[in-house]
Amino acid sequence: MFFCCSICAVQFRGLISRIREETGWPGIDAVEIRGDRRGRECLARHGSEAVRVWVAFNPEGEILRFERREQAPAAPPRPEGPS
Repeated sequence: MFFCCSICAVQFRGLISRIREETGWPGIDAVEIRGDRRGRECLARHGSEAVRVWVAFNPEGEILRFERREQAPAAPPRPEGPS
């Protein structure tokens, strides 16, 4: 992955690690991140499971606050291949 700066890389690695720690997932299939310097809403998916979190970082990119939000919507079913 490419990051614009080392702080963004620290933020992303910390976010992924914390989501895996909170959920017990071995990995994350997809993550949507929206927000700005005040905080970010994130939706992470692993298989058919999903979790929504809010996170804020300190100036060095480390997690300052991490909150799980309401239950995330289930992942849409994957399309089946041609029959």
